Parts: sequence; structure tokens; C-alpha cells
Amino acid sequence: MKHLILVRHAKASWNNPDIADIDRQLNDTGRREVPTMGERLAAREIMPDMIVSSPAERAHHTATMLAPYMKLPSDRVEVLDEMYLADTDILLSLAQLCDNNVECLMMVGHNPGLTQLANMMTEVAVDNIPTCGMYHMRFDVDVWHNIELKTGDYVAFDFPRNQ
Repeated sequence: MKHLILVRHAKASWNNPDIADIDRQLNDTGRREVPTMGERLAAREIMPDMIVSSPAERAHHTATMLAPYMKLPSDRVEVLDEMYLADTDILLSLAQLCDNNVECLMMVGHNPGLTQLANMMTEVAVDNIPTCGMYHMRFDVDVWHNIELKTGDYVAFDFPRNQ
């Protein structure tokens, strides 16, 4: 069984229009969202073996802030340049290329790709994965290469404002 958790980066700042999109940092709301979701993920006993993140500052910061809540060492957080604003084809191919020793993979990135991928992989659709939201699915396969569209089982969907 393989588990895939899609996490959208926490809320980022739009205060400075001169900053490149990839360099935008988390705003105050974003820095509050991560501990909220980190605690919820830990309470669900979601413990990824690896986190892969977009190189965008807001995504990487979200990933590195979440890792300690799941007792994941910092060397198990990897930045993949291809994840920056990645579409569903790229995200799926990155998951399919994951090391088979990884049982639970968390991908921290961007919409619309994450929401679209979640909707393509299971029968449980969501309109939007909000900032710092997560969509968890599992696949009855032994190797990542065998995950395919609509073969995932929905496990959970949560986001900071979900009461």
C-alpha cells in the first residue's frame, strides 16, 4: 500500500510586487496555518517517509515547517524544481518515480495542479485545496510506478479553516 498526501503551500504574501513569484514568502496567516495543520496531521498519525517540495519559497517553507510535526528529519525534505507550478502530468510522473522504499509520500506544491491531481486520482472530488490544505489518498500497489488515474482510495481532506 502506498500513501500520497498532497499539500498546498500555506498562504503567501503579495505585499511586494517587485518580488518574483518563486521568492514570495509566507505571510502571518501562512505562518499560523502550518502549525495548525502540522498538529492535525500528527493527530491523524500521518507520518510520511519523504516530503518533496516545489522550490518556491512559500512551498519549501511550508514543507520544512511541517516536517517536525511528523517526526521527519530535514534530510527527508527534498526540493524538486519540476514541482514549481507543476501540472498534473508532471506531478503524477514525479510520484510514479518515487523510491519504492517510501511508503508514504507528501508533495508540497501549488494549485491548480494539486487540486486537479487529487480529482483525477480518486472518486472523491474537491473544488479546491485551500492554502495549507491536504488531500490524502492511498493506492493498493507495491510500487509507485503502478499508481494510475482513478485507482486511489480517498483517505482524508483537511485544511486550516475546516472546523
